[in-house]
Amino acid sequence: MENAGTAENEALIQALAFKSAIKTGQALKPEEIMELIDELFACANPMTLSDGRKIFHQLSLDDIEKQFN
Repeated sequence: MENAGTAENEALIQALAFKSAIKTGQALKPEEIMELIDELFACANPMTLSDGRKIFHQLSLDDIEKQFN
C-alpha cells in the first residue's frame, strides 16, 4: 500500500508542476530567464522532463544550414 501512496503523491507533484509551468509565449525578464537556467542545471537530470521528454535538441551546423538554404 505504501507504493500506491507514493505513486499518488508523485502524480500530484507532477500535476502541480505542469500547472505552474511557464506557458508558451509568456514574457520573462532576463533575470527570470537566468534564474530558470541556473535551476535547470542544478537538477539531477537537467536534460529531460519528469515524464522523460527531452528538454534540448542538439542541432548540427548542417541541420541549421538546411533550414536556411
